[in-house]
Amino acid sequence: KHCTFDLLGAFPRLGDRSPRVDDRYQFLEALISARKCLYLSYVGRSIKNNEELPPSVVVAELLETLEFSYAISKQDIVVEHPLHSFSLHYFANNPKLFSYSETSVAIAKGYLTAGTGEQKAEPWWSGQQVETGLAEVEEIEFSRLLQFYRNPQRWFVQRSLGINLNIGGILPEQSERFTVDDLDRFQMSSELIELQLGGADISTLAEKKAAEGGWLLAAPGAVKFEELKEEICPFVQKVKSIDLGKQLEPQEFRLKLGPYKLSGTITRHEHGLLFYRYSNLRGKFLFECWLHHLVLASLVKDEMSTMCIAKDTAFVFSGKPDTSHLLRLIEHFISGSGNLSHFHLEAAYKYGRRLRSNSKRGNSPKQVAIKELTDSAASGTEPELALVMEDAEVFFNDSFEQLYEELFAPIWEVCDEQN
Repeated sequence: KHCTFDLLGAFPRLGDRSPRVDDRYQFLEALISARKCLYLSYVGRSIKNNEELPPSVVVAELLETLEFSYAISKQDIVVEHPLHSFSLHYFANNPKLFSYSETSVAIAKGYLTAGTGEQKAEPWWSGQQVETGLAEVEEIEFSRLLQFYRNPQRWFVQRSLGINLNIGGILPEQSERFTVDDLDRFQMSSELIELQLGGADISTLAEKKAAEGGWLLAAPGAVKFEELKEEICPFVQKVKSIDLGKQLEPQEFRLKLGPYKLSGTITRHEHGLLFYRYSNLRGKFLFECWLHHLVLASLVKDEMSTMCIAKDTAFVFSGKPDTSHLLRLIEHFISGSGNLSHFHLEAAYKYGRRLRSNSKRGNSPKQVAIKELTDSAASGTEPELALVMEDAEVFFNDSFEQLYEELFAPIWEVCDEQN
């Protein structure tokens, strides 16, 4: 993958300088510049499976030249260092491997004291229920309920076990943008839609986002902005065509549901709720609309509609659902905070869509759900799921289908899809 500013790599032309030749020449310069000593290092083993990794081409050629032209074998000059600085090999009187680190020698002594030279790691989670204190809590915030169901595995790992795996994206890869990625487009389109629906001025939005580092600069940014503005125009018109009356002020609520109280704030129109998102429909978005619809049905006596509009489709929640569903969701929130939940929204959504299609072609609903679980864990966007799920099929078979029937299946009873 080339850097965004590397035009030679992205758009090669006849007559361009060869990076391979340049690298070989720089390596030659380093060789002939050395006087007393030449020290080269490279990663020789994989940190994942400890397999041997070959050096770069120029280093491999140098080793071959030394062996065939000067009778200097690789074993005579190449020293393989252990992965960790506290390895016992550094303190075994090997003249090629030595260390002056007091911290490392203390750790090495600890291994020797253990007897086997290896330290047995404690499991990161014993599988037992974690005491979170939520079982004694009578009042639950609606915002916490929403956050839990967006990713139950992340909630459990971060909130209950205190393990934070979200370490990516701490530092930006570049200070100036040369391309527009999917996240840039989504953020810009979301803000652009809000401004257009509100009738605000959007003439300076591209310059403002570019100054914040979230959009392209100068003419390329202006061109991309005009393209995006034209692209979202049908979506804006679709949202404007929805008539749910005047938008009301945010309403605070406190609902009594069994032994619990659910409190929070909801913003609605005169005749229902309106949610829109300029992306293809995902299970998280649909389920969030469902939670709000349940709250709305518990607050008002009249039947209200909830519109859920996405880029590729739209769903309408109508009728008055049974508020016992909301109590069941709260109960699972309590249990899912102390024990690992096997409920995964995207897998449940695709499982339900496949189940309702009644088509015998393609994968079964179970296979679709297992593939979604596997892909989500492997994508890197859900490290918590990858941590807690050793096998997708085992994860599915445990309690996934039961949780789908209890938590997600009631959605289909009160919603209709409108393409």
